[in-house]
Amino acid sequence: MMEQAREELQKLESQHPKRFATLKMELKSFISLLESNSSGRLCYTDGSVSSLPPCSTATTQASTCRKRKVVGFREPNNKAAEMEMEMEEEDADTTFMNKKKRRDSVETVLERARLCLRKIRELKTSFS
Repeated sequence: MMEQAREELQKLESQHPKRFATLKMELKSFISLLESNSSGRLCYTDGSVSSLPPCSTATTQASTCRKRKVVGFREPNNKAAEMEMEMEEEDADTTFMNKKKRRDSVETVLERARLCLRKIRELKTSFS
């Protein structure tokens, strides 16, 4: 298995020197894990490798830097409080619109991906 991983890594590095950096990094990590394993074997359970650590958690974890504010009902007792509540309502409306725009852009990207996959399938069937 280690030899196959090394061969795949060499192919990737020779054929695509400036692409697939994450995949190359994961392959290198996998190879070093195999090398560090004394017997060179991994435990397989249910078709998945059980002793593999997560390869790159930085790209899969969501950012938690956004502060969330709890907006509750407050009774306005002066002009400043009323203005603050109006600003919060406007912020909420803007946030809703931004989420809708993001959702629309995600749907657009997904549609483009579907079209791309359809074209790839058509190409594959035309060569068959």
